[in-house]
Amino acid sequence: MKNCLNLIILDDDKVQRYAVKRQLISSKYKFNIFEAECGDAALKILKSHCIDCIIVDYFLPQYDGLSFIENVKEQFG
Repeated sequence: MKNCLNLIILDDDKVQRYAVKRQLISSKYKFNIFEAECGDAALKILKSHCIDCIIVDYFLPQYDGLSFIENVKEQFG
């Protein structure tokens, strides 16, 4: 999509990802939305796409949200 932000929704709960996605889609802004259910899946997306923003659940199976962000900063920062 042109003139849109590339965004990852990282949440292990499919219902929560869907709720966030619905809110974003209903806004006046345009997003290209990627969904990830775990940190590893989000990291794979980050390696293959130019991402502008990540919405991260704090409680994840592998990491807490802050640890995930620290990991991203180390790898891509």
